Amino acid sequence: MSDRLWRLEEVAGVSLVRCAALDGIPGVAHAFSTRLAFGRRDFNLGPVENDAAESASRREAFLRAAGLGDLRPALIRQVHGGSVVDAEAFGAHLPEADGSIAAIRGGTPSPVPAVRTADCVGVLLVDRQAGAVAADAGLP
Repeated sequence: MSDRLWRLEEVAGVSLVRCAALDGIPGVAHAFSTRLAFGRRDFNLGPVENDAAESASRREAFLRAAGLGDLRPALIRQVHGGSVVDAEAFGAHLPEADGSIAAIRGGTPSPVPAVRTADCVGVLLVDRQAGAVAADAGLP
């Protein structure tokens, strides 16, 4: 493991922030997005309700660069509350919650817990014993 806790790296033209503490945990790929990609400073993944081609293309580029491939993010309508939902329990329905959680299953694709932040601190948690990952919007 690196002596640096956080690092900025560029993968396939997309700038990502990664945490050394989460590196190397089997079944866990992670990344925090930035506004930097493809030589520009306006890389925006778009609002959660936005299915426009440009937003979808940017999300796909971010997921590939993050090492998540074709897995889909478990998008939620984020609220300032105390609710965390099962990432596999909803499909096209966007629940209101602060975060989502999913089991780590080798070889079985599942939705990826994801949050969007602006005035909050994004939190990623991994429980190796329980085999679960969670993403939460934290507190402003």
